[in-house]
Amino acid sequence: MKFLKKYYWIVLVLIPLYYYAITLGLVRNDTEILLPGDITPVEEKVKISTAFEQEGSINSVFVYVLSRTTDLMNNYSKDFVGVTIRDMSPTSSLLTSTELKISGDINYETGLQYSIIYGYLSADKQIEYSLDGIFISHVYRELNDELPVGGKLTHFDGEHITSLTQFYDFVDANDSATFTVDGKDYYVEKQDYYGTYMFGMRIKPNYIIETEQKYEIENSSVRGSSGGLLQALSIYNQLTEFDYSYGKVIAGTGTLSADGYVGNIGGIRQKIIAADREGVDIFFLPIGNYEDALDEHQRVESNMILVPVSTFNDAISFLEGYDE
Repeated sequence: MKFLKKYYWIVLVLIPLYYYAITLGLVRNDTEILLPGDITPVEEKVKISTAFEQEGSINSVFVYVLSRTTDLMNNYSKDFVGVTIRDMSPTSSLLTSTELKISGDINYETGLQYSIIYGYLSADKQIEYSLDGIFISHVYRELNDELPVGGKLTHFDGEHITSLTQFYDFVDANDSATFTVDGKDYYVEKQDYYGTYMFGMRIKPNYIIETEQKYEIENSSVRGSSGGLLQALSIYNQLTEFDYSYGKVIAGTGTLSADGYVGNIGGIRQKIIAADREGVDIFFLPIGNYEDALDEHQRVESNMILVPVSTFNDAISFLEGYDE
């Protein structure tokens, strides 16, 4: 009895505190922390054998993203400059950490393929590319719990996929299908997802690319497709005799579609901070991200030139007229 009275305060105070600390430190939430990252010269990631010399550098910008953070991590980091804490998207929160990594890797690889194709075509250099299957980059688990993230889709209803047009025409015309993914068949029906009638997945085309001017791709830990615009700009500059870098540090962000349109990205405030810290002179960004970027640009009192663009050609036009 005396023992219980003596250690009564432990039961009342220390055990609850211990439980609270464990809960804060170990229980993962569907939240993520964004922090300013760094810039990476694209010519170090995509090296063209016959590249022309450039005096400046063209860089992609990345942010650090910590997913499924704990309350302790969120509370500790919330007051740091440049940190954003946000909820994960409902669709991403249902994927495993491994699936999220695979999705990011696919987005990076296919985004790089778009950049190579568009950079070579814009520089009028010989390039041939053909579809080699379609990767499943994301699965809406609310609609489908079987399709594998990262799987390679090669057939629909037994028919070999030879082009994106063929695939999209089939998807538009059918409400159900048997998709062959990594040699295994999956029967899938279209379902409504917040007003969009879909098969419950996002896809990315995979290409086999052949070029006259050979290139090498270095391994990278970067994920996602937000470097597409700057990758294409760097490749274009390596292939053209005129140096569009002008000896400046050029950086930026934005996805790039197969037809040259620049798409919005996340983490624009963190990317502005990272670029400003690294002394970037010119920063390209999607026009849809401009207002947030301008707010952060003014907050840090940056001297960078912000260049909002809608297409790859907008960026080239700016650089062509930069001397003037």
